[in-house]
Amino acid sequence: MREAFIETEEFITAEEYLRRREKGEIDPRKTRVVPPRIGSNSFGGFAIKLDLPRYKPAWGNGEL
Repeated sequence: MREAFIETEEFITAEEYLRRREKGEIDPRKTRVVPPRIGSNSFGGFAIKLDLPRYKPAWGNGEL
């Protein structure tokens, strides 16, 4: 049996946020800004709270 962890938020880029927001797929009340990490090449993004949590495998090829 493989281990899995629960995801309650999804990280997306600013471009993806704008695309989904334009289509009306995102509720701004369920969104928070994720600032860039110091010392990395990351630009940050947005964390979207999922309506239904999902499970992701802790390692491997994505199969449970």
